Amino acid sequence: MDSEASVHCTAFVNCTQLASGTVQDVAMAAKNWHETNDTQTLLVFDSNTGAAIDLALEGSLQQVEQRYQSPPAIVAIRKPGRPKLGVVGHEVTLLPRHWQWLRSQPGGASVALRKLVDQGRKDNAEVDDVRRARVAITTVCTALVGNIAGFEEAQRALYNNDLRRFNFEIELWPTDIKAFIGQLAPLAFKEIAID
Repeated sequence: MDSEASVHCTAFVNCTQLASGTVQDVAMAAKNWHETNDTQTLLVFDSNTGAAIDLALEGSLQQVEQRYQSPPAIVAIRKPGRPKLGVVGHEVTLLPRHWQWLRSQPGGASVALRKLVDQGRKDNAEVDDVRRARVAITTVCTALVGNIAGFEEAQRALYNNDLRRFNFEIELWPTDIKAFIGQLAPLAFKEIAID
């Protein structure tokens, strides 16, 4: 899993891009901006997933810099499974016939489930990439431009896989928003069947 320090993110004030780069770079720019502009809304997004990132900007500039200099220490909590191997136990609820079949598989239930999940990830990789890209675009657009003209139509075009219509609907949107969405769009518009 990527550490927080290696995540690339982008910060927006209203519809204008403030900064883009590592979490530390963006946190420093956000802290500098926040010192004199605490009345406007600052939103930060993961540049790859569109997920919102909540930056802790309390304290001095040096404290913020140190806070995001390296990934936070991970506190070891003993959980079921084999943590040293990366195996973590979780509850799975299945019907008795499912458990019966799993127990009859070579290696037992855990091995069979891992194989099924790995095969599912492999078989659905392209569909999952498209779905993640569409969710990322939706998340960013809802937060930044959810109340401007063309938003609903652009969302319909996105989920109808209609790139031409999508581009038409976002044509008059702020330049920085279009550029950021443009980073996510190539994966979102593909000719594949999504349930």
